[in-house]
Amino acid sequence: MKQYTHAWLSLRAMKLLEDKMSTLPPDVQKYTERFLGFIKSYPSTFVRGAWFPDSVISDNLQGGHTWKYEFSDTGRVNNYLAPDFNTCKTLIPAADFDKPLNLVTSISALPDRCEALSQSIRDMIKIYNSLKKGDVIAFNFSQVAIFFLMLSHYTADAHMPLHCDARDFNDPSTVHPDMEDIWEKEALKYYEASKKYKQFDLDQDNNLRLINAQNYGTSFLSKIDTLLNNLQFTPKSNKIEFDMYLGNTNKNIWDYLVGVCHVSFLTSTQLLPIGGPYDYKTIKIEQESNLYNNFINRSPNILADAIASIAIVWLSTWMRWELL
Repeated sequence: MKQYTHAWLSLRAMKLLEDKMSTLPPDVQKYTERFLGFIKSYPSTFVRGAWFPDSVISDNLQGGHTWKYEFSDTGRVNNYLAPDFNTCKTLIPAADFDKPLNLVTSISALPDRCEALSQSIRDMIKIYNSLKKGDVIAFNFSQVAIFFLMLSHYTADAHMPLHCDARDFNDPSTVHPDMEDIWEKEALKYYEASKKYKQFDLDQDNNLRLINAQNYGTSFLSKIDTLLNNLQFTPKSNKIEFDMYLGNTNKNIWDYLVGVCHVSFLTSTQLLPIGGPYDYKTIKIEQESNLYNNFINRSPNILADAIASIAIVWLSTWMRWELL
């Protein structure tokens, strides 16, 4: 995904937590309120901070942004499942989840990256709280916020279907960047941002400000609102634990992201069928109506799921520290 898409998804995740807070158990509401009080203090950092994994860290070639699957008769079945609020999961035939897979390990580290960042955030806050105020070796809160935004970047990448498909849609194919360019242009068409100052124009509550509202209903982005309004975060038990919203099969952020990446891979095979009938090395997706329409129709689900995942991974990470 591109720079402003990442920041837009993070800002939407922040608003989603705010909107859903009243539906959560009282204790979880307290954690959510404290997290929102923290992350909302850094509105100008979202565009730059959520882009650091690409602009500064640049661990693409090490697999930090990908988790690449391929079907294989000799592979293994993935036992980690995305939670039920993942809407792309509901659009995939159940039998597809039983097909064995191979993981291309040389370019697959995304869940590891997310798990490490989540634990690092926990450690940074614990170190801060253990030291005297003003201690020069303590992390500051803006550094913690940047790590949360970096975590949102990798989490969002798990929802980009082509980040999870071992087929190459980048070179010489341009299908991957073309898809991401469509999302970027649409977000900037309806939400004003300053590329000079690298930030979105937010309202007084640090929420995104919609522009071009008259035509917004015709955009696939408007369908995301409906999906998020209908979304419910259902815990796997009544016990208050940091992993309570990560899904029944998942005990940590790593498990959760593996399940998400599995859904993304299967979504990719639906959008771009294996074996054609298209030549993916030369095709331009906007010039092939069937591929383009399928992509546009599925985009609200992909992006809504990314927003929901960022929200839950953020909340789980915050609770991971507080519950200690």
